[in-house]
Amino acid sequence: MIALSFLIIYLLHDISKAIVGLLCGGNLEFNHGIKIVNANYGNFSYILNLILGISIPVLFLFALVLIFNNSLRNGLYHKFTLIFFMCSVLSISVCLIFYPLISLFTDLGLHTELDELLEATGLSPLVILLLSLLITTLLIKLASKKNLFKNI
Repeated sequence: MIALSFLIIYLLHDISKAIVGLLCGGNLEFNHGIKIVNANYGNFSYILNLILGISIPVLFLFALVLIFNNSLRNGLYHKFTLIFFMCSVLSISVCLIFYPLISLFTDLGLHTELDELLEATGLSPLVILLLSLLITTLLIKLASKKNLFKNI
């Protein structure tokens, strides 16, 4: 279930980027993931592509937590939702909290999509860090309110 959770997060990320690529006139290729070729990105669509790759999985997680029904007696439903939530929060933490925190002090030289977003927008890693902490806190509070952690 953990591998399936990470696969869903990965697919949501790539599908959102593919949609922007298609809207910009690109074609899709499937080779070790979804690759967009021949897309004509302007500055706005390039930034939108980077933002959607990050935000669509997070929005999906918010929707999943909002529709979570604790009164259902399906154990698999509860376990999968909890595992997906934990994997998603872990992904957010590593990619959008720890990486910006470390990059405040040193250049990691990884050239990730987050680096591209920071370079294209001119934002400080501190802004991403604070927004990510806020989103993660809201997700955990919402999940707690919906009793997602009740059956741990």
